[in-house]
Amino acid sequence: MPTYQIIGLIYAAVGLVTALIFSGEAIAKKTLAADKLSFSPVLMGLIRLMMGVLFIYSGFVKANDYIGFSYKLDEYFLVFGEDFPALEGFFVGLMKPMSLHLAWFLSVLEIALGVAIMVGYRMKVTMWFTLLLMVFFTFLTGYSALPGLDMSDFSWHKELMKVTDCGCFGDALPLKPHESFYKDLILVLMTLPLFLTKSTTKSLFSNKIGGLLTAGTFVAFGIFAYACHEYLPLIDYRAYSIGTDLAKCSTEDGPEPGVPKCKDYPEVYRINVAGKNDTIVEESIKVKEIIGKDTIERDSTTKYSVAKWLGQDSEIMDELKGNVLVIVMYNMDKAPKEEIARSVELYNELKGSGVKVLCMTGTGRDDLNNKYIPEFKMPYQLSLRDGTMLKTIIRSNPGYMLLKNGSVVKKWHYNMMPTAGKIKVLLE
Repeated sequence: MPTYQIIGLIYAAVGLVTALIFSGEAIAKKTLAADKLSFSPVLMGLIRLMMGVLFIYSGFVKANDYIGFSYKLDEYFLVFGEDFPALEGFFVGLMKPMSLHLAWFLSVLEIALGVAIMVGYRMKVTMWFTLLLMVFFTFLTGYSALPGLDMSDFSWHKELMKVTDCGCFGDALPLKPHESFYKDLILVLMTLPLFLTKSTTKSLFSNKIGGLLTAGTFVAFGIFAYACHEYLPLIDYRAYSIGTDLAKCSTEDGPEPGVPKCKDYPEVYRINVAGKNDTIVEESIKVKEIIGKDTIERDSTTKYSVAKWLGQDSEIMDELKGNVLVIVMYNMDKAPKEEIARSVELYNELKGSGVKVLCMTGTGRDDLNNKYIPEFKMPYQLSLRDGTMLKTIIRSNPGYMLLKNGSVVKKWHYNMMPTAGKIKVLLE
């Protein structure tokens, strides 16, 4: 059993015991008034500690990469817009453009609430915020998971669920939708006793100290989250992290330890520009998919990830042998023009250095041929890729990924764009 499931069972047990004790007390005394119910201080302290730790961890992994969390909110808003056409303007027109800011706020708020719960700071306000947050997340995960529940045998069918991953723990711990729903139900069970006893809970510190701790946490992690946005996440939980050998990246959990799991993406095309403004030609290629110890050859009509596009012994792998700097631009329309120009300058600085430069982009061929190649005189090879995959590789547009024989050596946000000299030093 995975560690996260064991931890989940512990939380479920504590939540269930708390709910049973609370129900028994309420029924016996025929009241929900906290001052008339007796709770074990040890049990309530344990619940506060467990909830605080979970909130801090959950908030941290989302704050570390709140861009990724915003993509997940985008998915929910699009689903709500489709399911409730009358409110499409609200969800897609209003809320979706705000998803990045909302992701930042919810991530940092979750961490601050975790601290406030543990120290018992202004529990009346804290528990109202906590309850509302739990209702919000439980609704999201329930709305996503419940369509996949088969009531005849209580089995779950992922293909029927609205969103396949809630993003509750970011890429650090991807949970299935129904697992996320269970997790939120357990937390609601643990929240209710704290909410009902909010008036009688004593703080560990004075209001002034508790306020400073909570506010300081919000400000500190707000700055931390913004820094991760501007200079890449502090911890890269995705399959394209530094040190990963992309040629071995698999879409299945293989028996070999250390083989990362990548996502599948639809068919993509390889294009060569070589500094010319001629028509971009699609090329069919063969890839070899490595799943554990088995190697399966598939053609380009099969779903495969960027890692398998780099697959061993394929024609494409020849382009990435040795030292390669990959410029990732999922959408050139959204990339700062001055940064596109700087990427061309970097290419020119690397000429003759033995470092190959390849640009992966989700921008359409017509825009490339008619707009970007002529405007910026792009000299590097271009590869047309799926935008979602490119956003997964790096949280920057443009971003830079240095490869050595298919292994990730270093990644940079455009705010920390490397110099040609630094790249050469890293490859020595």
